[in-house]
Amino acid sequence: MQPAQPTISVIIPVFRSSGTLGTTLDGLLRDDYPNKEIIVEADEPTEGLKELAGRFSPPVRFIMRKERAGKVNALKDACALATGDILLFLDSDIVIRTDGVLSKVVNELRGYDLLELKKSVVEEGMLSKMVYYEYVGFNVANWVLSRRMNKTLGVNGAGFAITREAYERIGGFRNVISEDLDLGLRGYLRDLKFRYAEDIEVATFAPSSLKRWWAQRKRWSYGAAIWLRDNRRELLYALRRHPGVILSALLLIFPALASFMFSLTFKELAVYDVFVIALLSVSPRGFPMVIPPFLPIGALPDLMGLGIATLVGLAGYAILYVGLGWRLGYRFRVHHFIPYYLFYSPMWLAAMAWGLITVFVRKEEVQIDWKV
Repeated sequence: MQPAQPTISVIIPVFRSSGTLGTTLDGLLRDDYPNKEIIVEADEPTEGLKELAGRFSPPVRFIMRKERAGKVNALKDACALATGDILLFLDSDIVIRTDGVLSKVVNELRGYDLLELKKSVVEEGMLSKMVYYEYVGFNVANWVLSRRMNKTLGVNGAGFAITREAYERIGGFRNVISEDLDLGLRGYLRDLKFRYAEDIEVATFAPSSLKRWWAQRKRWSYGAAIWLRDNRRELLYALRRHPGVILSALLLIFPALASFMFSLTFKELAVYDVFVIALLSVSPRGFPMVIPPFLPIGALPDLMGLGIATLVGLAGYAILYVGLGWRLGYRFRVHHFIPYYLFYSPMWLAAMAWGLITVFVRKEEVQIDWKV
């Protein structure tokens, strides 16, 4: 007699409404995995979401709250209600691109505690086409961590799974801005076995404008900086144990970091870099999108050297993204990758620097549209 298949609880937090939730729920119900439940926790639901909830019955449950409790509280409450042996967390605004996702999650988790799903981006404009390559970097970094360490320092909350036993062992979610980074790091410290599921894909939506992009990255960078501040000893411990793997992952996530480090070898350019960092330190609470486009005259020869190095770096990263991206099923388009590498990646690194400076240097609290 074959043992019973584990029950999987799918947990989806929603704030107000979602344009893709109905499609996601329909797909999960069509999934032929038998032992499943789906819990949707909705804060401040719109009338449209309430109408959508009326279409569904068990195994789908909607929990509605009139007031905004925040994503972390929604996740914690749903986990308390869930009965599954496996907890699968999905954002409400994603598109599932893999058939039979529940069976595959169960199979991929055999022998593991924590599973990161492959992420991609729904391409709807030039900004999303650059964000696509950012996600390639994220995913390749997770793939490297999975293969080299069998651990991770953080997960992407848009789609991941964890066994009930592992979730309880690390104490569940905590009320922090970057709850996914926090959970991943505590999983590392408690020796959770991590796997990257390259055959289970969900796609997320990029912000529709630079203004919305900055609002999102403001939260990401600020939350990550607080995570670094509050866990610096634990992160230094991890870095000492796995320096090569962790630094490689950072360079995959932030390609502009390599160019910045190289620029510090030039005296005049290093002075300019310090000047830019100083601007980030004294700027208003918002991110200064315009950096003064001037350099000292003496920096011109260094600038030529940096230009050559930038071209070499562009070629090197292109080869890396072609090879490893192809390995994980991502496509490569050079006319989208070039603006990503030359413009988007430095802007994302500068946003991250703003978060670090705000937390570690200015030691300020930033008002963000995020309930913790």
